[in-house]
Amino acid sequence: MRILALYNDIHQAGVIHGDVAWRHILAKNKNLATLRLIDFDHCIIRAEDDNDQNWDQQCATEISEVRRMMSSFN
Repeated sequence: MRILALYNDIHQAGVIHGDVAWRHILAKNKNLATLRLIDFDHCIIRAEDDNDQNWDQQCATEISEVRRMMSSFN
């Protein structure tokens, strides 16, 4: 749930990571409370004129990719 929250937090801030992969999730000292997303080379920053429907769809697509990534861990 913490990983999904990280992505939701950046989406709320107007950013889509753009490259969902385990290598972009960093845990300091293997402590899950210190999870961070890294490597924003492919990020998308929401434009002021981007409509809500378009943005919501892009966020939903990324969240689907996150869920797929997480399911491969099990």
